[in-house]
Amino acid sequence: MEYIISGKNKEETNLIRKNLLRDYLKNDVYFDTYDIIGTDSQKIIIDSEYLEDKEKIQQILDSVEYNHIFLYRGEHYPIKQLKSINKEYEKIKNAGNVFYYHVESISEELKEFAHIFINKIYKNYVRVKITFDEMRHVLNLKTLGLVGCSLENNNGRLYIKLGEEEHHMDYEKMSEFLISHMKNSDLETSYSVKSELDKVNIVRLHAGQSVIKPFGNLSLDNKHKFKLLVSFIKVCKENNLPMYNVYDIANFIFKDYGYTYFTKKISTLVQEESEDLSISNFKEENFDSLELAMSFTIYLSCFKIKHMVIINSVLKTYTVCYNYPDLLNPYPNLEQMRQRMIKYIMSEVIHHYEITTKNHITNLSLLELFNCTIVRGLLINDNAELVHHNPYDNKPLPVEYYDVRKKKIYSIFNIGNVVSGIVKRPPRFNRDELFVKDVPIDIVNGSLMINDVTVYKNIYFNNRHKALKYIKRLWNKGYFMTSYGLMYYKETGLISNTSLEPPEWFTLANTTEDHFFKFVKFNFSEYL
Repeated sequence: MEYIISGKNKEETNLIRKNLLRDYLKNDVYFDTYDIIGTDSQKIIIDSEYLEDKEKIQQILDSVEYNHIFLYRGEHYPIKQLKSINKEYEKIKNAGNVFYYHVESISEELKEFAHIFINKIYKNYVRVKITFDEMRHVLNLKTLGLVGCSLENNNGRLYIKLGEEEHHMDYEKMSEFLISHMKNSDLETSYSVKSELDKVNIVRLHAGQSVIKPFGNLSLDNKHKFKLLVSFIKVCKENNLPMYNVYDIANFIFKDYGYTYFTKKISTLVQEESEDLSISNFKEENFDSLELAMSFTIYLSCFKIKHMVIINSVLKTYTVCYNYPDLLNPYPNLEQMRQRMIKYIMSEVIHHYEITTKNHITNLSLLELFNCTIVRGLLINDNAELVHHNPYDNKPLPVEYYDVRKKKIYSIFNIGNVVSGIVKRPPRFNRDELFVKDVPIDIVNGSLMINDVTVYKNIYFNNRHKALKYIKRLWNKGYFMTSYGLMYYKETGLISNTSLEPPEWFTLANTTEDHFFKFVKFNFSEYL
């Protein structure tokens, strides 16, 4: 499409027009006359399939005078630094992400410094709505912050005044000096986002989730995964970290992009522990059915061999990893392994049947046995819709029931004397010494509000005063935060609002207010 522009054809002016249209059209723009300089008027042919508003495009082209100079196309951030250090830079114009100025609006010295400084700053810095501390503790992104200084003029030459200090140098070094101070500033920070993984992590942080970082690369072999898992468990246990629970440990190895970690500090500890861990007899066996994989885990446990199960839910394959010098038969007698599980369960329960269906234990398959939890001598199917209260003994459910149900197949913890998990008992973060600072907590129109964030909707208590009392006490012990949120709080003393999340058992669905209160009092009496 053809456009006629009055005024001389000037390369920098056309560069402004090109970038303005590129922003407006969200598409690249080709100028047939771009390289023709010196005419009083020009015909510009724009090759784009998105030209819908010819009049608007003509206005954009006419809005730029021939004596404007192109400065920068990108984020507002570096321009904001320039404007903060010298008032003349307020004359820099912008339309979207395109910045330019009139040839007579800024002195020659300021023009020279602006161009040098802009070229020194990495062009891909973007602003994100996440606090500096949160970024600093969890992402390895390049960071710049604004610097409170001024750019002064001394007989035509510029210098930086930082506090009471004056810094005189050539403009290349002066730009480098300013940027080096920006890298250590936490004032209105901006972050360089280069990789797709960085973008994924920023989205996850906005959603209150921990970030993802591959240890080494994204396609780790199973030996590396096994070492990292054992190292992660050891670091969490020895340091009593919030991630020391079955859910986070299981999730550690089942993320699409690599491994979930919680801060740069923890990531480093896990990596160092992994490098020190010696696994010289690593072996793995692949199975097409979960039942066969579970059978092999019981067989390994006869030799007290620690192991883990990696499940590929897409390919429907199951890999058992272990460390042992001798080759073992990966296909033991399935019925014998099932009988070992039955023998153990029958020694632990009051009734020899699964309590919700009345199915006798001897009639349950190996997978069905793994999919049950023993609660006070009663065998309960993990799929049973029990909330807070066990109607079969008329007592509150222990919180451990929520911790382990549907998670026994990974061999993370020992199941009696039948499965030798990596740790002897279900892992659980010890909250005894933890105290999270008070924040505003209220229930407003059925919504639980914590620190002015809606954490849970449609929960109505008749005894609202009692509910708030319990919730506030449990908040102090780190509930209503994700593991990442707790880790962030332990390291910084700050609350990550995006990481506020109720525990699984916080609900009134399929239960009663009375059962909820009894559940809380039964499991958390020492905190109330």
